[in-house]
Amino acid sequence: KSRKEHLASLATATWTKIAYAKQVECPSPRGSHSAALVNGDIFVFGGYGGVGYSRKDFNDLYVLCTKSWKWFELVTQGAIPSERSGQKSVYFDSKFF
Repeated sequence: KSRKEHLASLATATWTKIAYAKQVECPSPRGSHSAALVNGDIFVFGGYGGVGYSRKDFNDLYVLCTKSWKWFELVTQGAIPSERSGQKSVYFDSKFF
């Protein structure tokens, strides 16, 4: 089974479906996450997801490589932020806030 994401071209004002093989390390469906563009790749942190009463906040960090369209989970060190949703993220001075 493949997943399809959509890519918007601002130059042509069009949407394109991008199909890629389902991956083990693909993030689970979520909303209220934050995302930032870092050196051409998209970093996605946290958010809220699940089904019914099993919904929960996340504190995971995934990266979408925009060259291969493959996801991977970034394993971090140090004090990990608590689970959260609705936050904002920004990349500045080689740091992801």
